[in-house]
Amino acid sequence: PAQNGVPCINCVYGVSTGDDVGLTGPSSYIPTAATWQYSISFTDLHYKGKCKVAWAITTSKKTLDSFSVSFNVPSSAEGGFILYALNRNRPKYSGPATLTGKATCGTAHPSLKAPLQFE
Repeated sequence: PAQNGVPCINCVYGVSTGDDVGLTGPSSYIPTAATWQYSISFTDLHYKGKCKVAWAITTSKKTLDSFSVSFNVPSSAEGGFILYALNRNRPKYSGPATLTGKATCGTAHPSLKAPLQFE
């Protein structure tokens, strides 16, 4: 679910190293009228330049929603990891779906799929 203040870096109370990430707890069940937060993270210790992160919510028959954002990764990317999130209203759909997240930075194109269930 979408919540203010997350995701965040170096924000978890009590972590001794100071190298931490605060996130909303993951959930694949999306209730009616919910605003959901989609986050994606990846690590690359050497890349700097243009990146695009993209998400798609699909069923076996169609794309319910897709969204993306482009940004520059500075040479001083914190710890070599990137964390990006955005909030979206849910599609007008009920049933199972698949969420695909993809990062395109230079020649790297890591992606991940996860199941979703819309109320």
